[in-house]
This record gives sequence, C-alpha cells and structure tokens, in this order.
Amino acid sequence: MNKKRIFDGDCTLSTHDLPLGFRTSYWRDHVSKTLIGIDCTATDITGLNVSLNFSHLGEIGMAELIGNRHVVERDSQRIRSYEKDSAFICLQLEGATHILQGGECMPVEAGDIFYYATSTPYVHGNTSDIHTLIFDIPIDTMLSRCPDFRTVGPGKVSQNLGYGRLALSGVLDITRRLKTDSSNPLKADTGNLLLNLLISLVGASAQGSNVTRSQMYVVLQAKALIEKNLDAHVLDCDFVAKAIGLSARQLNRIFEHEGTSVSRLIWRRRLERANEDLMNPAMRHVQVAEIAYRWCFSSAAHFSRVYRQHYGLPPATKRALHTL
Repeated sequence: MNKKRIFDGDCTLSTHDLPLGFRTSYWRDHVSKTLIGIDCTATDITGLNVSLNFSHLGEIGMAELIGNRHVVERDSQRIRSYEKDSAFICLQLEGATHILQGGECMPVEAGDIFYYATSTPYVHGNTSDIHTLIFDIPIDTMLSRCPDFRTVGPGKVSQNLGYGRLALSGVLDITRRLKTDSSNPLKADTGNLLLNLLISLVGASAQGSNVTRSQMYVVLQAKALIEKNLDAHVLDCDFVAKAIGLSARQLNRIFEHEGTSVSRLIWRRRLERANEDLMNPAMRHVQVAEIAYRWCFSSAAHFSRVYRQHYGLPPATKRALHTL
C-alpha cells in the first residue's frame, strides 16, 4: 500500500512494520484513542495493512485512511467505552465499502461522499483496498447548522450528482493546502472552509434538494468569500453578490437552499468566530470589546446582546465559566 497521502497530519498510525499477530490489536487500541472506539477484523490473506493520518483543524478533525480489505465495527459496548458524539463525513477516494447502520446497508464506491452519526452502532465492510478522507464534526455543530442531518442511518451524495463531484474537487483542493503550510492559523481557516463546504453539501443531500451544480458553485464561492472577509467592515450581501457577478436578490434566492440569507450567514459566522476567540486561552488577555470590534460588531453592547441571544449567557460570563 504505497498510495500518496493528501496531507501531513499531526499524528500517524500504521500497521505496516508490525508483526502480523500484533496488527489488529494495535490498530483497534490506537484508533480508539486517536479517532473513535472501534473493533477491527482483517479480511485480506496478507493481514491488516492500514495507516491513519490525523489532524485537528480548529473545530473539526480530519483523518486519512489508507488500507486493504478489513471490517470495522462500532457496537454498543464500544460506544459506552469510547463516547463520541460526532458526524463523520467521508470522501471515498478509492475502493469500495458498505456501511450498515440503523437497519440500512448502503454501498459506497470511489467518488461517493457518505456520512453518519457515531453515536449509533455501525459496521464498515471494506471490500477492496481503500483510500478515504474522514471529517469529524461535533454533532451539536452539525445539527445546529444542518437540522436535517440523520443521526440514525447513513446518507450518501453520489458521484453522479454534479455538485457531488464539484464538492469532492473543492475539498481536495482545500485539503492539499496543508501540504505547503501546516501552521495553526491556516489549519483553523482550512477547518472553517471545509466545515462550510461539507455542511452545504450534506444539507442539500439530506433535504433531497434539487440544487443544481451551478447553484452549489455559487454557494461555495460565496461562503469562501465570506470566510476570507469576515473581519472586513465592507462585507455584506451586496459585496459578496458583486464579487460573484450576481445581484443581491439573485444571491439570496440561491441561498434559500441553505435555509438562511447571506446577511444572516455573515453575522452568524462572525459571532461564531468571536466565540472562538473568547474561548481561546491564548486570547484571555484580550477584552471582550476588542473581540467585538475585531469581528465588526458596532459596539460591545450590541455584541453582548446578540451573543446572549445565541449562547444564553453574556460573553464575559461564558468566558469566565470556560476558564474555570
């Protein structure tokens, strides 16, 4: 298994140089600590030959799995022993697999994007050599931004859908940036870009939306522009629409598939980035007002009011509780 990795991770696991008799237990124990609690069975006559590359990208995690035929199971006992309440969104780059969850058996082939919740038992049966990217998104984040996400049973975006191929290409382009720059600021920015792209994709799929390739392309362009300019006071719906070559009305009509408007998205993302700063121990010395101005809120009072409506507590109180 000499496939080229997409990115260089914070940590790498591999069974390649281990004695055959130790590979399965090593893989089960170390993957359970690094990513998720699972059991594993080799189905290839050469034994278990797999590697996992993992990085933290701000709010989300990203793993790259390369391996031969094997079966992975997360049963009720593993769920109790290794609690993890996440949404996994997986890009099947090469190979074929089946995922069984909630009484459904879903086939996956190269080019497909599939997703499932980790709090429900599942089985992966990898029927060939595989190469998969796995994105680990906290379930609360997933459900708050994609209420139609299923927590029981898998879902899939087929490679045959135009926007499915578009998203796959976009994810790979964003991820490959980490090959040239793996600094923490870039990791966080990359994580935000990937999170927005993946949630848009899964949201369209989960809703059974008939969004077209061109509409999805506009959404992805707009979200990338928003992320890049969140701290710019000129950022608003008109700014984004003009940059893309549409009217604000046309852009908002396309964003109806997202269940929001461009303006609401901008202010939600600014609020989320401000919250990240508030919870960041390295920014504990920065005053709340300074963080509010950094993310373009008109005043500290305005920021405090909006923050409390969204998070249930004033920003200073939530920051103090987080540091206890």
